[in-house]
Amino acid sequence: NKFRGDVPSISGANYICEGYSINSQYILQVDRIIQTEEDLAIVNEMLANNPDAFAAFGTPQMGDLLYKDTNGRDENGNLTGCPDGKIDNDDRVIVSDGPNPKFQFGLNLSASWKGIDFSMLFQGQAGVKFYWQSMGYNTPTVRYGYQVNQEVADGRWYEGRTDATYPRLLSYDDPINTQASDLYLENKAFLKIRNIQLGYTFPKAWTDKLQLERLRIYGSLENFFTFTSYKGLDPEVSGLGYPTMKQATIGLNVTF
Repeated sequence: NKFRGDVPSISGANYICEGYSINSQYILQVDRIIQTEEDLAIVNEMLANNPDAFAAFGTPQMGDLLYKDTNGRDENGNLTGCPDGKIDNDDRVIVSDGPNPKFQFGLNLSASWKGIDFSMLFQGQAGVKFYWQSMGYNTPTVRYGYQVNQEVADGRWYEGRTDATYPRLLSYDDPINTQASDLYLENKAFLKIRNIQLGYTFPKAWTDKLQLERLRIYGSLENFFTFTSYKGLDPEVSGLGYPTMKQATIGLNVTF
């Protein structure tokens, strides 16, 4: 995760620099959710060693995220790769290749028997993680007119809890728990059944009576089944973009 001599282009969580995948994900890493007195003692120790330890994003309290201290700068302003006792944007690291999957795959299966034909088309990708955060969907914040996702509401920290999977709920304008971090790094690997089709070709004895060369009836389902851990609507689209359309089709093939 060290910088090269080239000057990188950074836009939000996206990082572009020679030697890295385009739009690699460059974000903070979460050390823990502060849920116990032992966790809070880490914060207090960092403050005792450096009063400006949390000046960038605010001092975390019970129920807040504690980001990892991964980097610092030397007297010349160069990144050192060593912890410096404070949390800021210098602690961002490259955590994935962004929207660029390491593997893409597909499989086409087909079979037929006595005029009945069946086919399935599988497609998927693996090795792709992407930062995605959306208020009202996977962000632990509250705002008038917005709802809170049930997973966030059930997983949020509250007083006395020590097994929370999300930070405490805060106002949407409090940035301490909404920094670009790997809490919101989503695995966009998926396996989709693109198409399932079942058909029947009528016997020639029947088609001859109708003066037809071939007659086939079929039904198909497109994009009906997706297997993924991604929490958005569709791992193939960005965030809450319109998902891939599902279609159910019944058709007739006639050859004269």
